[in-house]
Amino acid sequence: KSCDSYKRVLGRDMRYGFLISQDESALQLRSGKAVVFSTMQTMVKNLSPSVFAANSFDVIVIDEVHRAGAQSYKQIMSYYKPRLWLGMTATPDRPDDENIYAMFNHQILLDLRLQQALEQNLLCPFHYFGITEFVDDNLKPGDLADFSKLTSDARVRHILRQVKLFGYSGTRVKGLMFCSTNKEAQELSRKFNAAGLRTLALSGEDP
Repeated sequence: KSCDSYKRVLGRDMRYGFLISQDESALQLRSGKAVVFSTMQTMVKNLSPSVFAANSFDVIVIDEVHRAGAQSYKQIMSYYKPRLWLGMTATPDRPDDENIYAMFNHQILLDLRLQQALEQNLLCPFHYFGITEFVDDNLKPGDLADFSKLTSDARVRHILRQVKLFGYSGTRVKGLMFCSTNKEAQELSRKFNAAGLRTLALSGEDP
């Protein structure tokens, strides 16, 4: 999808390639003008002159750059020496000690905050409700790493109660639920369907 967007901006005369587990077409683009798309995981496994020299790229763009405080991203940024690093994120302010701004010498090309984006009609208006996680006498928030508790009937009822309490637009609930694993998504979908909702679990394994 990113490649499609870049093609619309840079044109189709540019050469495009991928460095991901299923597609290594980028390895054919080691000279001339080209745009390479890769995942962080694949890049960090291929930090070698035999793949790409440190000065191979004029510009490297990191999407979701708020993650760049992780050691894997630091390895990538230490190896490559582009003329320009460009980071993009909707959430630059991290709760830990990593300073994303400092990684880019505090040079901010564009800072568009949520309220400004809403005023410019770049986002759909929304109401945001933050609810507490489900806990009972035998369950602490940290216990939700346990799959059986994460998909328990009590937690499903808790989620449905919150939806009914806060309301929704239209005559039925419509929405997206992000889960930590495919297995969790499948089990929660099954239980929501049993409760009368119409849900579907989707993952990267689906076409």
